[in-house]
Amino acid sequence: MGARIDGNVAIVPTSELTPRKERGGGGKASGWKLHPFFFVRGADCTVSGGEVAFPLAAVRQLCPTIAGKMNFRQLDIHAVLTHYAPQIGMAPSAQG
Repeated sequence: MGARIDGNVAIVPTSELTPRKERGGGGKASGWKLHPFFFVRGADCTVSGGEVAFPLAAVRQLCPTIAGKMNFRQLDIHAVLTHYAPQIGMAPSAQG
């Protein structure tokens, strides 16, 4: 990767990093991806001479998210309430 450590600061060539795009930012870079699991925020970085420098303590873990799509057109609300009522503390009479 060509990175080096100077004290508590990592220095990595920009050619080895991927810009991290800001959500809803119109493609604006908000930081750098170091690895599929780790990134550093742009505010914690100094970019100079084709290198990015940042404190090792500024490295963060990417938190992947899972999106799900549900179709509620044929939802049987009574079946859902019956299934989840004990878990959410609903009395049987409150199930509708």
